[in-house]
Amino acid sequence: MSVKSKRIFNSLILLLLGYFLFLNLKGSLEQVSYHVLHIDERQVIDSILNVFQINDEFGRFDSVENEVLKKILIVLGELIIGGNLDFGRLWNNLFVFIAGPFYFINTETMIIIERLVQISFFYISIIYFAYNFIDYKKAPLFLLASFSVPGAYYIIENPKPDSLLMLFLLISFKKIFKDEKYNLGFLFIGIAIGLKIIAVVPAIVLGLYLIYPLRKIDKLKDIFKINFYTIIGLIIAQPALLIPHPKIYSRIISANIHASRYNQEKFLSFNFDNLQNWFVELSQYYNLFTVFFGLLYIGVLNEILQNLLRKRNKEINYYLVSFVITSFFILLNVERIWIYYLYVPTLFLLFYIFSLSEIKNFSSRLLTVLLLIISLSGLNTHYEKISNTYFAIDLIKEATMFETIAFIQDEYLVGESVYNLVYWDPDFYFPRQGVTYEDEFKILENWEEGIQLQPLYSKVDFIVTKSKFKITDNKIKEQNIGDLNIYFIKND
Repeated sequence: MSVKSKRIFNSLILLLLGYFLFLNLKGSLEQVSYHVLHIDERQVIDSILNVFQINDEFGRFDSVENEVLKKILIVLGELIIGGNLDFGRLWNNLFVFIAGPFYFINTETMIIIERLVQISFFYISIIYFAYNFIDYKKAPLFLLASFSVPGAYYIIENPKPDSLLMLFLLISFKKIFKDEKYNLGFLFIGIAIGLKIIAVVPAIVLGLYLIYPLRKIDKLKDIFKINFYTIIGLIIAQPALLIPHPKIYSRIISANIHASRYNQEKFLSFNFDNLQNWFVELSQYYNLFTVFFGLLYIGVLNEILQNLLRKRNKEINYYLVSFVITSFFILLNVERIWIYYLYVPTLFLLFYIFSLSEIKNFSSRLLTVLLLIISLSGLNTHYEKISNTYFAIDLIKEATMFETIAFIQDEYLVGESVYNLVYWDPDFYFPRQGVTYEDEFKILENWEEGIQLQPLYSKVDFIVTKSKFKITDNKIKEQNIGDLNIYFIKND
């Protein structure tokens, strides 16, 4: 291909990327009403609202009498230990500080800004990736391939820390491999781990690579220093670790260990049925035969063997090993077959392919061709997702939610207002006090597996669920509204 042809080709790619960006920006302006947000987005918006509404969701500071001090503690508590601790609070707090001030305009504007921030995280991370680690002639093609990565559309449209995590990992790689500033590099790695636990795998692989076989670090003092800086970075991302309370550590550990599993009792129980399920999901995502992905992993393992035998660039090989270990952990252990879990490890694979300066042997060329076929197929899926509103408003679900709220309101608007707790199915549109409704009841998410009615009535007044139960206690009443079933004790 001539120089002129390459320029035209790269220009066409950049135009396509610009079109993707336009679709992302367009999507950020749609469906901005709080009560129809997808649950993942609502969790981030709730974190913002809890700060700016000074909402002590769990009554942590009810005993504090000084109102000014109480408000300060509520805000600090939300920033440090509030909300969902599956991910580092640094990630949530970025949305709080950037999107939060727009709350004073209106909630809809705040949601739009939150989405623009998430889009920015994605584009900044892949651009940083391309123009710091990839040959500039290959950079546009790498950017295009990045959109074919499993779940890229989801990472762009929903607030997830994967893009920011990848950005911090990339900064750490640059500091370590190019600048040889190991302490600073591992500080950023610690931040990445704090943002999402999956970053611990490439972090461990990197540490082992620096000690052996690269032998960049071999002194006990240096090993202590990089671990120290990693811990500092971890605390920056997850400041709740500074609070010496067993319940805090229990929440963080439980959130990270069990987040991707249905059975809360087991962990690291490798299951080859998972592998099959993941390959089926990948084949549906890319519209390719399942066998492609079996061949892909065989090719990758062969590439590692070839690299070891031929003693190729060991730094480049790090990315391949990280992909294999991270992806195999997910494929064999993660029960929730959610495609975006493979976003980070697949970027490592692209990194490896595009970092190769020259490919001479047949197996490497075959692997490259296979990956390009998969990437092109993934682009079609990505385009379909972002060109149509992925999380479309279900008007029936929306109406059902408001009808359910009205029913609960009517049941307890007799005489003086009564404070009531409601367990609500989180897979349905989830209302929020002060935004969707104003009455004296509090709605909680119910994530319990195998929910049972009787034990819950010592905790809550209403159970709103898609499950259907046989009632054995005549005190319990049932009301059906759309897909939801409401179980409650009649207020006499």
